[in-house]
Amino acid sequence: MSYRPISQVSVTPGPGASLTEFNRSKFRVRPGYRLASLVFKLLPTFVSTDAAAYMLSAADLLAAYQAALGNLRAWFGESVELMLDKNIPLNTLRRMGLAATLRDFQVQPQEGAVETALNGATGLLTVPALGSLSPILWARRTFTVERQGRRIDEFCPGKSQGDQLFVAIQPSAAAYSADAGKVTLQGGAMEVVLGFEEVPGSDRWVEPYRTSQVKIVDYAAKLPAEGHAQAILSAYLTANPLASTEARDILVSIGGREIQPIADARDIGTSIAERDPLGTYDLTQLVTPIYAPEDHADIDSYAAGDGLVIENPNGELVNNDTLEAVYVPSPTRSHLQQVGENLLLRHPDVELTSDAPLSGRPLSLARGGFGPMAVLTPASYHGARLPALGFARGRPMEVKIPHPVIAVATAEATAHKGGATSAPGAAAMADGIKRVAAAIPGTVRIGAPGGGLVSPEVLHVADRVLSSGVETQAQAATAKANIQGVLQRALASWGI
Repeated sequence: MSYRPISQVSVTPGPGASLTEFNRSKFRVRPGYRLASLVFKLLPTFVSTDAAAYMLSAADLLAAYQAALGNLRAWFGESVELMLDKNIPLNTLRRMGLAATLRDFQVQPQEGAVETALNGATGLLTVPALGSLSPILWARRTFTVERQGRRIDEFCPGKSQGDQLFVAIQPSAAAYSADAGKVTLQGGAMEVVLGFEEVPGSDRWVEPYRTSQVKIVDYAAKLPAEGHAQAILSAYLTANPLASTEARDILVSIGGREIQPIADARDIGTSIAERDPLGTYDLTQLVTPIYAPEDHADIDSYAAGDGLVIENPNGELVNNDTLEAVYVPSPTRSHLQQVGENLLLRHPDVELTSDAPLSGRPLSLARGGFGPMAVLTPASYHGARLPALGFARGRPMEVKIPHPVIAVATAEATAHKGGATSAPGAAAMADGIKRVAAAIPGTVRIGAPGGGLVSPEVLHVADRVLSSGVETQAQAATAKANIQGVLQRALASWGI
């Protein structure tokens, strides 16, 4: 991954510290690349008033991180603000990155020196007596996922999205000091350089992973259902890492479906430690893992549903402890409309379609709707072959269906015209719609696997199919009135 610095600010922690924005958007992701991470390069100068040298501990360094990056605020969109991170604390940012990549913040004694994980940096840096020390502290807001030595780039924003990213930081309300106040920041301030890292990849708009927190109540934790799918990457307790009295016999389910049988958090932690590649950080030193599946090698292996539930039948979880989950939400229709508003600022004729067929992935694996959306322009090679969400200023988005697809749909509907009101007719129509949906990847987007929630895109396709395949408007109206139930049953049986 290549690192590119773009902006530098000076922050002053302490009472009255204000939100500091990095001069609006200066992100310019290269064509053919995606945004892999936000990179914060902290440049503190520690000064000592003591006659004895002072060795900085990992806690001292973490306090320096918090002094500059007390809270992070990040959002996408020049026209409509789409929130990514709403004032998340530094510790949450650190845990999220660890859960996704198993890599901690990094510390360098000076430019060009070997980087050391923050948690193991005690004894690495010493402020000389009556002197100063200027190390480099690195922090990242990651978008990649790393598992078993493999990097997953599916949640990385493409150029069109990355170029509309805005970032602001809120310094701590407390001034920095260590060694009983004898070590402080020079001038009470610190320079922070914002940069980013890139990975190769096509243009797309994605929902990056983020975090959600909930308290343990009655020995269980439940993330609220939001009416649409969520892909769960990881879940953990933020306190008591692998305490012997906590987190045994954990059951994990999502959308009412068990995704992890009863397990001991200590066994999960041992499994993580055994499969981590060299150079990664032991997550169990900071949190107690509750859900950390081993087989997440690509986007389609993530459990998806609506509403995560962590249960502890033996009552060992401590009420009011915090469960934190790293998840990916599926976009709603209104969200996609807002994405279109932002894209139109730079692309007057732009469309979105599911990235699944462009990536060679079966449509059935995009079942949760949380996969990336490819950004298509008239110059896009696949633009004429795939259905897409089309956008125009001042009008709601529309589903644009290529003529070859309409021809296939017409043929299927003609073969079963007028029969959707009877049980055999409904089955035949469902089979026809199934073949049509298979021919038009990207139009099927539902709220949960097997949940039977049918998107407006599918209904629009069905409307076009039936209207062109029946003999009278009355037949078309009757068939359309019944198509919702037909599609619900068909989608559930297909397992899409």
